[in-house]
Amino acid sequence: MQRVRVVKDLPKLMLVGRKVGPVASGQEIDVWTWEAQVLERHGFVERIWKPTVAELRKLVLAEEKSPTLRELPLDFYLTIAGEVTRARESGEIEHLEELLDATDSLVETRVQKIVNLAVSGVRVKGLPPEEQFLLNRLTLVLNSWREWLGRFLGKRTEEAGENGEKFRKPV
Repeated sequence: MQRVRVVKDLPKLMLVGRKVGPVASGQEIDVWTWEAQVLERHGFVERIWKPTVAELRKLVLAEEKSPTLRELPLDFYLTIAGEVTRARESGEIEHLEELLDATDSLVETRVQKIVNLAVSGVRVKGLPPEEQFLLNRLTLVLNSWREWLGRFLGKRTEEAGENGEKFRKPV
């Protein structure tokens, strides 16, 4: 969800089967990110949080200082993607490059923490879906590798044999 400010009276609309509006100009509402993009494109709303390079750099510094993942809005990457598209379409090449550089720095720091979470097996809630996807995939890959390694090393856990010899099942 994304918080937006209505800048032009929004009539009752149906967007892909979902009712939006009516809402008077000046009000703030929560809409899905894709709805915000459509409504913004048609001049009805403006995003309340527009990522600036300075804000992203502050996020990078805070993330680097924090031992754990800091909370990001769930629509963080969609919002950044929208700002990248806007900057690209309006020809703001310098702003676009700075935006991408700051985002890359933030992602680099967060990916290291996500890898640590995947290795540790700690469950985390509230990640943006793109990061949750990465964490899930890393966890699956690590679990598969651990299973393979267990089989490769011949680890078994079941007891068998007349003398009660211990054999290990693959981990």
